[in-house]
Amino acid sequence: MKKCLSCLVALTAALVAPQALADDTGTSATVSTGTDANANVNANANVANTSTEEKITDVLENKGQSYYFAGLNYRMNIVPAFLINLFVDEGPNTVLTSTVGLAVDVRKDHFSIVPGINFTEYGFDPVLFLQKGKAASDPGNWGLVHSNLKAIYVTVDLLWSVPIAKQGQVDFEFGFSAGLGGVFGDLYNTWVSNTNSPPATGTPYPSQSAGTFYQCNTTGPAGCNANNHQNSTVNKVGPGAGYRETNWFDNPGGSVPTVFPWLSLPILGFRIKPIKQLEMRLNGGFSITGFFANFAMYYGFESTKSTPK
Repeated sequence: MKKCLSCLVALTAALVAPQALADDTGTSATVSTGTDANANVNANANVANTSTEEKITDVLENKGQSYYFAGLNYRMNIVPAFLINLFVDEGPNTVLTSTVGLAVDVRKDHFSIVPGINFTEYGFDPVLFLQKGKAASDPGNWGLVHSNLKAIYVTVDLLWSVPIAKQGQVDFEFGFSAGLGGVFGDLYNTWVSNTNSPPATGTPYPSQSAGTFYQCNTTGPAGCNANNHQNSTVNKVGPGAGYRETNWFDNPGGSVPTVFPWLSLPILGFRIKPIKQLEMRLNGGFSITGFFANFAMYYGFESTKSTPK
């Protein structure tokens, strides 16, 4: 009986063992398949991320797409002596003024519209001017001019560009700028005399061709009287800063403008874009007030995420 029972146990084990082995194999295959699936999912995700992520240095702009920037600019305005000498015979060699501004660049297909607001300082220290074509020996032909004028302009630049670097890092740009500004501050234009006796006293101002002159504080010496100046209806004398020229809004109105146009034509220079979030401009040209050199830097609102293809 025991012998038969042992045979029965052995037979049962023999039957169960292959089935258990088969079950273990199936379970192992299932786990392996699941691991492979997870690896494939992760691999696909990495491929997807790679396809939608651009480098920050990929700055080539797509045709038909708009790009937006905002930034600051600085402009040095240069009035050289040869331009000054078109209107007077003696004056400063060169006048330099500065402009700072805020601007937005809306760009598409190598064309930029750049609206901005700019502040310009037109101030300069007292300097002698000799009237055009007049004798230097007559103090009535001279004037002492200085300024603390300023202006705020609303402007727009229209700029076209031609790529220099194939990947979009450098463009040659050309265009023009227009706008309108409000002028404020004071312009002083005071008569002078070549004698330092009262009332022509104070700081000496040497000329290049006719000796030293002094500001007229009141009428009196040669050069400080209306009969020394053609078509004069007021006595341009005064202590301190001197005689203040009246502007358009004064009563009576004068020659100093309170509204002034902004026009720059042409503008020539370079646009530089080393990374997506940085745009720079280095340009120059000619404007109503003379030559200028300009540097601008903008932040770009361009994401490094591209549209999946």
